[in-house]
Amino acid sequence: MGKFGLSPQEIDLVIFTHLHWDHCFNLENFSQATFFIQKSELKYAVDPLPVERKPYEVGIPGVQPPWMKVFGKMVKLDGDQQIIPGIRVMHVPGHTPGCQCVIVETSEGPWVIAGDMIPLWENWKGDGTLDHIPGGDF
Repeated sequence: MGKFGLSPQEIDLVIFTHLHWDHCFNLENFSQATFFIQKSELKYAVDPLPVERKPYEVGIPGVQPPWMKVFGKMVKLDGDQQIIPGIRVMHVPGHTPGCQCVIVETSEGPWVIAGDMIPLWENWKGDGTLDHIPGGDF
């Protein structure tokens, strides 16, 4: 952000792809932001299966999940939605139950921020037998 002359306090919109810990740190620095998340992701993050507690940082004594710091500033979405003109989200459960991709309209056409749905280029280009190999844990 510094490269573009922006500070976290100037950001007014944050879209989560999902609520795993590695996508949620330092949220409190975005003091003016509204945060967008799928309702199904938030519901699961509060009480995930035992094997999923660590990625959500839930149920760990003395640890508060990082997304809890902005809980009151979250907009809970239910499926595919336009956020603002030119930016929309698509609910793509797989990596997590409430995972969502962000689609941004640009002058070159739509760009997709897939989050951890496609964590590696190899997942997208495939192995020669399939065009695309989507990631996913479920």
